[in-house]
Amino acid sequence: MTDTTTTPSPPGPDSVSTGRSGWRTVVTLLLIVVVAAIVAMWVYAFFFASGRSADLLRDTTFAPRSQAICAAYKVKIDALPPARSAKTPQDRAVVLDQANELVAAQVAELGAVRPSDPDDLRLVNHWLSDWESYVRNRGAYADQLRSGKDGPFAVDDVGGQPITLRMDAFANTNSMSTCQVPLDV
Repeated sequence: MTDTTTTPSPPGPDSVSTGRSGWRTVVTLLLIVVVAAIVAMWVYAFFFASGRSADLLRDTTFAPRSQAICAAYKVKIDALPPARSAKTPQDRAVVLDQANELVAAQVAELGAVRPSDPDDLRLVNHWLSDWESYVRNRGAYADQLRSGKDGPFAVDDVGGQPITLRMDAFANTNSMSTCQVPLDV
């Protein structure tokens, strides 16, 4: 009589590798998708995306007119005594008040220069709004100095970054180096 019962054999390497090969296939497909997405992003960036900065103005007359305004005020601000020459915070406040009047006048003059393109006008209005905030920050700092407290000068921030970075980036993008934030404070 022959024994017809068979004892099940333990799982062999074939059954284990089938489970692993399923995961390998998923990981391989995922890597292919990720690599393809990265390649597609770079192809778009190099061949299809606009090379124009979002802050670059189309109106080519705005920058030279603004540059001339800022250059004239930069000369006046640079002619004031430097902050390091003040003996007291109150002395520093007196000079800062003079500089603040010049910066406010510069912003008012810049506000009179209107770009012709509506998108440019929106960008310039944002930039001028930052300048107005900056003028208020300078005024608050002068008040602090006038009270005898000599502390650090702080400006408003957006997204954890000081507005002055955004202001200078706009000026640089549009070739208006004299319209960068003055470093007199």
